[in-house]
Amino acid sequence: MERQDEATQRKDVQRRLKLASLLCFIFLWAEVVGGLISGSLAVLSDAAHLTSDLMSFLFAVAAGHLASMSGTTNYVSGVSCLACMFY
Repeated sequence: MERQDEATQRKDVQRRLKLASLLCFIFLWAEVVGGLISGSLAVLSDAAHLTSDLMSFLFAVAAGHLASMSGTTNYVSGVSCLACMFY
């Protein structure tokens, strides 16, 4: 039963990370367009900062996906240690 709860929790975390990534991407493009239209370097630099946030979200999504995979002959317990690095 605990394994199923862990899988459900992992799916919920993945869903939230994907939603956060989508929102971050939307705001990133809004800031880029707004910065270019207004000619504001401050808004464009904030968009660059938002890019690093987006990359961290995407790394966490990828690590969560890899951590949910089962083990292989080379990686007996899978690569679940990746989840510890990014969550």
